[in-house]
Amino acid sequence: MSESVMTCYDGFPHMGVTDSVRLTSFVPDIINRDGRDGVIEERTAIAAIEGNVRACMAAWETYTDAEVEHDGPVIRLCTDVPLAMMNVATSTAPLGAELEARVAATSRFFAQRGKPCHWWDFPSGRSAALATCLQAEGFIDHGSAPGMALNLRDLNDDVRWPAHLSITPVADAAEMLQWAHTSYTGYELPDAYRQAYVASLAQYLRIPSMRFYLASFHQEPVVTAMVMLQPEVAGLYWIATVPAARGQGAGTAITLHALHEAREAGARLAVLEASPLGLPIYTRLGFREFCQVQSYVRNIA
Repeated sequence: MSESVMTCYDGFPHMGVTDSVRLTSFVPDIINRDGRDGVIEERTAIAAIEGNVRACMAAWETYTDAEVEHDGPVIRLCTDVPLAMMNVATSTAPLGAELEARVAATSRFFAQRGKPCHWWDFPSGRSAALATCLQAEGFIDHGSAPGMALNLRDLNDDVRWPAHLSITPVADAAEMLQWAHTSYTGYELPDAYRQAYVASLAQYLRIPSMRFYLASFHQEPVVTAMVMLQPEVAGLYWIATVPAARGQGAGTAITLHALHEAREAGARLAVLEASPLGLPIYTRLGFREFCQVQSYVRNIA
């Protein structure tokens, strides 16, 4: 790591009682299920992957101006950003007899607000009937991503650090705006929605359990990362590299840095959903696939 210019960070502050109780409700009992031998059971990994996403949604509901609707096991979250990735729905259990009504209600919820939406189909709510019903309601199969987990004790640190790379935690509103702009560029999203996206993500700095990192080459921001920290579990999101900086090791470096910080803060398990670009990085660091997270997108009519 001597080849990089690293800015050290002391880790995550202690969460308040309210935050800790709220987030703990989404945490699987990792110690009781897996003991301390480092073995991750499939059910534990899947519960951690899903639970961390639900903790993110609970945090967005509490700390941002996102509109959230709870309809039995279905959660719907709508923002001011007209991008499907920013307007999501998911179910925490199979929908059974209420399937068609709740999927139709989801379509109406987002259509009335003029927003496209993205349905996250996790194993706990999955069924063949759900896939059929979503597509009948106008959702398009958007493919799947590996749901991955890593015991942080087994994190592979044998990674060559890029020269002239600095990684810093986001500490204030101005840095958060820079982080949001960099992630937008990294995702190669349409320019028309940049300002709405940046304004929405800027609110995330209010969330005590989320930490944001920005990597730069020669002081030029090139990669972003976010960690959602729960007791025992750290979820990685928004790892986005601007096109000009890809293939130079910056994505690997910021991921490894964020995982080190999470481990020092007490996390034992790291979870994420891998993009095609990120999959080789996460596999190299020691992540294993435990499930597939299916995606369906419904565009504005």
